[in-house]
Amino acid sequence: MRALVFALTGSLLLACSDDTAVTGGSPSTGGAGGSGAGNTGGSGGAGAATEGGGGSAIVPDGVVIAFPPPISLTDRDTITVRGTASLDAEISSLTVDGVEATSEDGFVHWSAVVPLSLGAQTLAVEVVGPSLPDAPSVSVDRRATLGRDAELLAVDELGGRAFTATGLGGFDNVIVSIDLSTGEQAVLSSATVGAGPEFDDQLFTLSWDDAGQRLLAFDTDELWAIDGDTGAREILFSKPAGGPPWPSDDNEAEVDSAQNRIIASTDTSATLIALDLTTFSITILSGNGSGLPSVGAGPEINDAQGMALDLANNRAFVVDDWAFTGLATIDLSTGDRAIVSSPSLGSGPWAALPDRVAFEGGTVWVSGKVGSDVFAVDLATGNRSLVMAEQLGTGELVPYVTALEHDGQSLLVTSPLIDALVRIDPATFARTVVSSYSLGAGQSLWEPFGIAWDAVDERFAAVDFGGVVTIDPANGGREVLSSYTLGVGGGLPGLGFSTYVEVTTDAFVGFSGAAFVRVDRATGDRTVLSGVAGAESVGSGPQPVGMRAFTASADGTALWLIDLETTVMRVDVDTGDRVVVSSATVGMGPTLSAPRDLVHDPDNDRLIVSTDTGAIVAIDLATGDRSEISGPNVGEGPLAVGEVFLRPEGLYLAYNHIWSLVDLDTGDRARVVEGGVGPGLYGAGYTIAPDGLFYATDPRLGAVLATDPVSGERVIVSR
Repeated sequence: MRALVFALTGSLLLACSDDTAVTGGSPSTGGAGGSGAGNTGGSGGAGAATEGGGGSAIVPDGVVIAFPPPISLTDRDTITVRGTASLDAEISSLTVDGVEATSEDGFVHWSAVVPLSLGAQTLAVEVVGPSLPDAPSVSVDRRATLGRDAELLAVDELGGRAFTATGLGGFDNVIVSIDLSTGEQAVLSSATVGAGPEFDDQLFTLSWDDAGQRLLAFDTDELWAIDGDTGAREILFSKPAGGPPWPSDDNEAEVDSAQNRIIASTDTSATLIALDLTTFSITILSGNGSGLPSVGAGPEINDAQGMALDLANNRAFVVDDWAFTGLATIDLSTGDRAIVSSPSLGSGPWAALPDRVAFEGGTVWVSGKVGSDVFAVDLATGNRSLVMAEQLGTGELVPYVTALEHDGQSLLVTSPLIDALVRIDPATFARTVVSSYSLGAGQSLWEPFGIAWDAVDERFAAVDFGGVVTIDPANGGREVLSSYTLGVGGGLPGLGFSTYVEVTTDAFVGFSGAAFVRVDRATGDRTVLSGVAGAESVGSGPQPVGMRAFTASADGTALWLIDLETTVMRVDVDTGDRVVVSSATVGMGPTLSAPRDLVHDPDNDRLIVSTDTGAIVAIDLATGDRSEISGPNVGEGPLAVGEVFLRPEGLYLAYNHIWSLVDLDTGDRARVVEGGVGPGLYGAGYTIAPDGLFYATDPRLGAVLATDPVSGERVIVSR
């Protein structure tokens, strides 16, 4: 989130040239600028002025689009395109993709609300008046939905469609339809799409009923039907009180159209049940014990995690992850059970926690809860062979499989970490993304947290994969510089989920536990800079008790941290040595309560600390004394919390897509962006880039987002 080095390159959007000094816009006009590339400030700065001027930003020569960035992704049907114009002749009118822009200052500042069609489109500026040799434009890709966290999967082979279910239950449930030939996504059924009762619980299974042209889904105590064309919902059946056996979130279900029933695995000793879709009677097909009727002979299956049907041979396949780890076949007529593959039967790899099963053409495929492995099982021998693994095949890495199906051509898997439906060729092991909302080339982000602007190479650096991934601001392209998870770069310490990252001329710095980890810019190698990681201890002095946040000096020679006991320490980056700067016993003034972040203020030889109570505290580096400079007792306006960024116009704070600006002379506070609108629900890491826009990572979306400080609109710039 913060950078130690800063660079101005040419004209910044709504900012200034290298040799021009400007002041930022006022909080009331949404001024947010700043050409510094981190939260330690930068040379110059410029507020993002409103249409009426509203700020004192110097406008670059020509016509410039300030928002959105050059390439972006959204699911909204309009976008506010905003920019500036500085031309020799008077402008009669300015349009964006044919939409008239509005302005109150002769198009020095202008904006237009542009409707978006589905798909990628170029929004170009046209000017009437002076000649414009190079009309600026941006590319915006609009999707009908940005389907995320795909946990369930069903396939309509004849219709060439797949369906995923997302959400944690109730209003959050969304059924997404995916065209398998084009990858186009559309919301089929949700709280706002499709008639009928609203979903009221988490969906456990998702199955396609070809005869009824509908989806069937079990939740905690209901069986739902969702029309495959309209998304209309109805509750077909409610589980009777006191039983019978019922699927849970570990189980799978498939429709047996010939007998008009749905068959499901359960995690009770009643391994397999069938629910008649006409009478809604439930029959135990196989199982024993626990006071339930004993059906079928063979080994007891206590925890059937997945299920697939082989109706041509009147049998089902399940994997058991409780009494033993293996693949079993179940006769649908007798309920008899037999093990066909396990660690002691057949050879080859086996998943530690198998939980999903698919069947097609005489082969069974199994995936597990841990890792990305998918393997095929030879039913004649029980032998197993990998068809998907990290070091196998080509294409997008799928880090975590939540659903596994076959569409008659090849395997399909979903992964919530990349929010994608991926096809696997069982013969070549090649992986192809069928549908996602990726933006930018390179390995998809998984769970990005910390982010900073890297002024050395003019790019973003984000914490992901247990290391650092760099992101091109022009096209969203990604390059994994260091990854403990993927084996890129040497060294054991991974950055984990570090929400802070600092940039130096030769390295990136994050933390893991109570240790600073240095990632070499050239090699991606990871080393302990200070603290203890595993068996490695670097630096002398008091050992931090965990770490809340850290920041750095502008020259990169010192780091400061706040640990879980609110002790503030200075760390020498050359030796790793640590010394207490301020604590319960060092320095006078109010005790730090729930500190969130800190920034170095070199002009005043102090640290500025934000807290979750809304108090902003200055710490004198010479004495360790603490004083409240904004908060419940100082200044006016809504309390500000979050990550901090020092700019010439004041102190910005960012939390959950809320951006505030604090006047450090008076302590007064103003909201610049009140949550905003657009993709993204949760912000983990934040930064302000030279273009004056606010940037954030969203680990749930696996995305980097850009927010316009004027309109509050948000778009995805890398995914």
